[in-house]
Amino acid sequence: AVVRAQKPTHGRAHALRHDGDDMWRGIPSGNNDPKSGGLVGVRYHSLVVDPGTLPECLTATAWVDGDGGEIGDGSGSGRDGSSPPVVIMGMRHKTRPHYGVQYHPESVCSTHGDALYRNFAAAADAHWKRLGPPNAAPRPSRVLKGLDASDVSSAPSACAPTPPGTEDGDGATKLLWAKLPRALAVVPGGAEGAFWGLHGGSGGGSIPGVVSKSEASMDSFWLDSATAATATATATGGTCPRSRFSFMGGRGGALWRRAIYRLPPPPPPSDENGPTADRAFRTGAAPAFAGGSLTVTDATGASTTRTGVSVLEWLESRLRSRRCRRAEEVTLNVKRSREDETSTDAPAIDDADFIADGRLPNLPFDFIGGFVGYLGYEIRAECGCHPPSRASPTPDAALFLADRVVAIDHDTDDVYLLALVSDAASELESLAEGMELHGAANAAATGLCQLAAEEAEAEARAWLSETEARLAALGSSEAAARALDDSCAAAGAGAMLALQIAREKAAKEAAEAAEDGTSIASSSSAFDPARAGFRLRRNREAYVADVDAAKALIDAGETYEVCLTNELRRGGGGDGDDRPCPDPATLYAVLRRTNPAPYAAYLNFGGCGGDGARGLDDAVVVCCSSPERFLRLTKKRGDDDDDDG
Repeated sequence: AVVRAQKPTHGRAHALRHDGDDMWRGIPSGNNDPKSGGLVGVRYHSLVVDPGTLPECLTATAWVDGDGGEIGDGSGSGRDGSSPPVVIMGMRHKTRPHYGVQYHPESVCSTHGDALYRNFAAAADAHWKRLGPPNAAPRPSRVLKGLDASDVSSAPSACAPTPPGTEDGDGATKLLWAKLPRALAVVPGGAEGAFWGLHGGSGGGSIPGVVSKSEASMDSFWLDSATAATATATATGGTCPRSRFSFMGGRGGALWRRAIYRLPPPPPPSDENGPTADRAFRTGAAPAFAGGSLTVTDATGASTTRTGVSVLEWLESRLRSRRCRRAEEVTLNVKRSREDETSTDAPAIDDADFIADGRLPNLPFDFIGGFVGYLGYEIRAECGCHPPSRASPTPDAALFLADRVVAIDHDTDDVYLLALVSDAASELESLAEGMELHGAANAAATGLCQLAAEEAEAEARAWLSETEARLAALGSSEAAARALDDSCAAAGAGAMLALQIAREKAAKEAAEAAEDGTSIASSSSAFDPARAGFRLRRNREAYVADVDAAKALIDAGETYEVCLTNELRRGGGGDGDDRPCPDPATLYAVLRRTNPAPYAAYLNFGGCGGDGARGLDDAVVVCCSSPERFLRLTKKRGDDDDDDG
C-alpha cells in the first residue's frame, strides 16, 4: 500500500542503504557521513510504501533510515513528532525485470546516478537478449480505471503532421562575415545605442515616418547581455562571463523568415476530455499529434500558411537543409586606430569542414545566424504529452530565421557583422564534379558557379558595407552622437522617475509603520502594482490561498512541485481597464536598467494579430530579463555532418 509519509520530504539529500543486488552493483551503500562517498539520494515525495503490505512478488532493495533530516544531520521527526520508521527507497519484482526507486538519481546533489543508469541499461539489455526484441505494437494513451492496459489495443492514428518537405531557400548556405575592431566604443549608448540606431526608426531604423521605436523595431531581435554595461569587475579583474556577447538583427535577406505557429484548437469537452476526465488515466504513448498552423513570412512580406504541421519537425528540416558549409571573411573599409592596424587577421576561410567543431576559428562565439525566438510550454503536445485544454492567446511559437546578425563582444568592444547566403556555387560545383566535365564545358560550368556566387552574395556584401557605415555614422558627429545618447537616456526616463518616487514613498511608509508598530504587510508600503499602472491577476488574498492549497496538495502527494506564478496586467480593455498597454520599447528600457540580466532579450514579432491588425496590434513583443540559460547544445568534434549534435 502507498500511504502518507510521516513527514513530507522535498529537496532533501539523504544517505541510502541498499542490498547490493544487480541494480546497485558498484555503488557503495550510504551512511550519515557526507564524506564517506556512499550513496546519497535527493528525495521529493510525500507518499511512501508501507513495508508491511509488500506482496510476495516484490522485494525492497534500498532504504533510508528515518523520514526527516538531511545528510549529515541525524535529526528528524514525523508528522506527530515521533521517530520515523525506515522508508523504502528502492524495489524490484522477483521474477520480472521491473525496478523502481523513490528518489531522483538525476539530481545534481544525488551521487552515483550514472552508475545506477548503466546498471539499469545493462539489466534491460540482458533481458531482451534472453527474450528477443520488444513488441513494437502501439500502446493505448488513456485507459479507463479498472482495465488492464496490456489488454487494450490502440491502432496508430491516421492523423499525423504533414512532413515538412522542401521550401524556397533550402540548400547549403555560406557565411560572409566582417570584424569591426573597437567599433562599439564610438557608438553612444553602447549596445543599446547600436540596437536602436539600427532598428529604432527615428534613430536610423528602416521604417520611415514612424516615431515609435516599438513599431520601428517590429520584426527585430536583441539577445542582450544587459549586465555587460553594469557588471562590476570581479576579483580577477574580469566581468560577468555570461555577459560577453550580444546579438541583434532585423528583417534580412533572401533567407530571412518569420515563423508564427499555433497549435490546433483544443477539443470540445466530452466524457473523456471534460468534467468526467478523472475517470481515466494516462498510460503508454500519448495520442498522435495532428499538427498545427504555421505561417511563414519572407523579407518581402510574402506569406504562406500551412496546417497539419509540427513546428519541431519544420525547424529540424530547415536546419538540416540550410546547414552552413563554408565561410569567408570580408574586408571592409574600416577606419582603425594605430593599435588596431598593428594586429593581423587570419586569412579568409572557404573550407567545407570549418564547422566541424561547431565554431569558426576566427570567431569567439558559436552563433552565426539561425533561429531566434520562443517555444511555448504548450509545444509539449508535440513531445508525447496531451494537448493543452485551453488555447493560448499568443502564438505557441514565434521565431525568426536570422540571416543578418550584428554580434558584439563586450570584452573588447569589437563588432562582428554576419550574413548567411545561399551557397549556390557550392551546389553547382558538386553537380559539375559529378558530371566530370572537361575543356570548354568545364570552363562554362566554372563561370556559372562564379556568376551564381556573385548573385547570391551581392546583397549580403552590400549589407555588410552599409551596416558598417551606419554604425560609424552613429558617432561620426557631435550632434548625431548627442541625439542618440539623449534618445537612449530618455527611453523609460519618465517611468524610472516614477519608480524612484514610488520607492522613496514606500521606504518612508515602511519607516513610519515600524515606528507605529504596524505590520509592513498590512501597511500601504506593501508592494502595490497600481503605482506602476498594473494590476495583479491574483490579489494578495487569492495568492496566499493558492499557496496554502498547493502546500496541501504537496503534503497529500498529489504533486511534488508547484510553480505558482502571478501575472501583472495593464491595458487591453479587460476587467474595465481602459489604460493603454505599456510601450514595449520603454518597458524594456526600464527592465534592463532596473534588473539587468546576462540573458535578457527584446523580441518583436509582427504578424501575430490576425486579419486587419496594424502596428503594435499586430505584434507580440517579448521583454525578457533572465539570469540563467536553460539549455545549451553542442556538437562533438568528429560527429558526422549529417547528424545533429
